[in-house]
Amino acid sequence: MTATILASIALMFGGMALLTIGTVVGRQLLGLGRWAPGLVLATGIITAAFYSIERMVHFALLGLLWGAAWLLLAYVAHREAIKPISGNPTCPAVAVDDDEETRTSNTSRAR
Repeated sequence: MTATILASIALMFGGMALLTIGTVVGRQLLGLGRWAPGLVLATGIITAAFYSIERMVHFALLGLLWGAAWLLLAYVAHREAIKPISGNPTCPAVAVDDDEETRTSNTSRAR
């Protein structure tokens, strides 16, 4: 059981390291958001180091420190996901037009 847990931790840290390298080198994220996966990785390593020292501190850090880093990563991913596709920050990401003239036969409402 312990070997399975350690293997899953190692795989998660390895995947997060690859994600960090990809976001930093890819330069698709702007500002400090590109370092969010690295922050999750760093806080996870810090949290894992406390497991053998003091388990209560480990679990507190797991929830407070590592959990907050995951929330930051989720916020960065959400912020990037809602950006407009056209690159124009003034237009919405999804335009809903309820005009009768723009509907095709496939999208018209039943009368």
